[in-house]
Amino acid sequence: MTQHRTRAGGAIADFDDRWYPGAFDHWPHLLCIAGFDGYFRRLNPAWERTLGFKREELLPRPFVDLVHPDDHDRILVEVQRLAGGGVTRSFEHRCRTKDGSYRWIDWTATPLVDEDVFYAIGHDVTERRQTSRELELLYAITRALSGARVLKRSAPILIEILCTSLGWTGGELWVVDRRREALECRGRWFDDPAAFSRFVGTSRDCLLRKGEDLPGRAWARKRPAWIADLAAEPEFPRQDVAIAEGLVSACVVPLTLAGETRGVVQLFSTRHQPPDADVLRLLLSIAGQIGQFIDRLWMEESLRLSEEQYRHAQKMEAIGLLAGGVAHDFNNLLTIILGFADCALSSLTPDAPLSEALREIRKAGERAAELTQQLLAFSRRQVLQPILVDLNEMVADTERMLRRLIGEDIELCSHLAAGLGNVKADSSQLQQILMNLAVNARDAMTGGGRLIIETANVELDADFCRPLTDVEPGPYVLLAVSDTGCGMDEATRSRAFEPFFTTKERGQGTGMGLATIYGIVKQSRGHIALYSEPGYGTTFRIYLPRTFATALAPPAAPAPRLERGTESILLVEDEESVRGLTKFFLQSSGYTVVDAPCGNDALEALEKRARGVDLLLTDVVMPGMSGRELADHVRERHPGTRVLYTSGYTDQAIARRSVLEEGHVLLQKPFTRRGLLTKVRQVLDERS
Repeated sequence: MTQHRTRAGGAIADFDDRWYPGAFDHWPHLLCIAGFDGYFRRLNPAWERTLGFKREELLPRPFVDLVHPDDHDRILVEVQRLAGGGVTRSFEHRCRTKDGSYRWIDWTATPLVDEDVFYAIGHDVTERRQTSRELELLYAITRALSGARVLKRSAPILIEILCTSLGWTGGELWVVDRRREALECRGRWFDDPAAFSRFVGTSRDCLLRKGEDLPGRAWARKRPAWIADLAAEPEFPRQDVAIAEGLVSACVVPLTLAGETRGVVQLFSTRHQPPDADVLRLLLSIAGQIGQFIDRLWMEESLRLSEEQYRHAQKMEAIGLLAGGVAHDFNNLLTIILGFADCALSSLTPDAPLSEALREIRKAGERAAELTQQLLAFSRRQVLQPILVDLNEMVADTERMLRRLIGEDIELCSHLAAGLGNVKADSSQLQQILMNLAVNARDAMTGGGRLIIETANVELDADFCRPLTDVEPGPYVLLAVSDTGCGMDEATRSRAFEPFFTTKERGQGTGMGLATIYGIVKQSRGHIALYSEPGYGTTFRIYLPRTFATALAPPAAPAPRLERGTESILLVEDEESVRGLTKFFLQSSGYTVVDAPCGNDALEALEKRARGVDLLLTDVVMPGMSGRELADHVRERHPGTRVLYTSGYTDQAIARRSVLEEGHVLLQKPFTRRGLLTKVRQVLDERS
């Protein structure tokens, strides 16, 4: 072993030929002799097999030229320790190959101090390290996902794990919002957030459609993209900000599961990152895990939304039952108040001392009647009289009125889809919806803004309808009303459709506008969705079932005459005071009236009349026999009998169907003397 300490290169020759004849050139792993001056002295053929360089290419060069820049300082320290310590040392670093990639080499180096050289044996451990790194990264990702429940908190952790493990500066996690068909950034991580604040701001509150920006492109194409030079990337709208803050390279990977993209991971680096097939393969493997995680969150969110929708529906139904019951009873009282006020006014001259007081009583009763109608609309107990409606025509017909309503400082924009399908609904109620939403939008845009009305044919699929308790998949017509106003926070949105809930000052509103809209839409078998954020305006999206019938509503009949009559009327009303008032109105106008408190008494009274009656005027909701059942019995015995229904709301069968069937005519309570006589005359004068 003393041969190792001879001078003038003798140790190198003795190492190879005297002590280990032929071993140097036939050694299967990397073997080298290098000087402490930083240059190679001798290399074996394994260098060419492992790194691709010929030995004559490397011998004139300092060995640090092959070392990864991040490992330079550490390797120089190891060489200094070899020179000064005289003991064998082990270390690992990345060696550059001829194609520009890097291999991890595990070195064992021994100094030959007297010769100012050391010899080293190197083993390629790239695959081992790659496997170890992958296992560590997969374990870290799995551990982070296993306990995650909220994506907003989990996303930054996932991105941090990826960046720190793979050597990237930062990144973003974009997730598909299925309702809005767009990507939304749900979390990000950068090693120095302050240094990238402007770039982070470009993704905050941003939605990307398919094909937009790098994440949208990965979503549309369902394949990853590696951008080594962001400055040369034409499909990157945020390019200027990214480059200004020092971002150089990017990698974008879609999170795809069962052929459907759940989201996109986007990583950035401040250093040039050439494409790396191993890193990309690893990211695709992890992308599957994150995709499964998002899918699980989607299912949990759908379940949570279903439970919330169910609880909300129960609450709204309970409020509706209460509101409907109160409105029904109150309508009977208002019928009496308004009726006797009319009677008293008709017996006084306009300048009589009590006339003004009676007129004020009547005005108050009419305002109360409007409120009960709103309660009935919310509780879905009012009777709709549906016709085939073209929403485009309805919007166009209402547009002039809306412009006057919202004022000159608000721009009204309409985007009406061509070939729009028809809906079957109560046209007057749809106009009320549009007017109420316009008023709310106007009040939210105190400094002016834009009111946008849109229509479209849409298909609601099972995914959209799954969390909703009362919406079936199928073809719908969309009516969307948007404003650029102040918007709503989450607490306001959660209560927006509750009756009497309002954010306006006292005296500025009843809080029934959105509750009325909610009831009308639900009673029309539709769905209403609210999207709003503080400072970003509000959008209401109303979906009504599309019908493929083509016949629209017949032209309106001329106003009926209000005159006395001689026909006979069977009056059936279980509320005694309402029955008495109605009978008085009819008899005072010349009609012959037979009255009864219930269906059985009415049939008995009808048996005593040889020729029946000309008109059955009956309440819908009565104890025992309903008004519809009574009408069926009367028409069996006297087929030509006309029928006029009265009600504060329908019975349960009609309420569930939400409509008054064709051929049925309703007089809504509370009614006035003029309203009663007009409707009676209209029904009696109809042709058979």
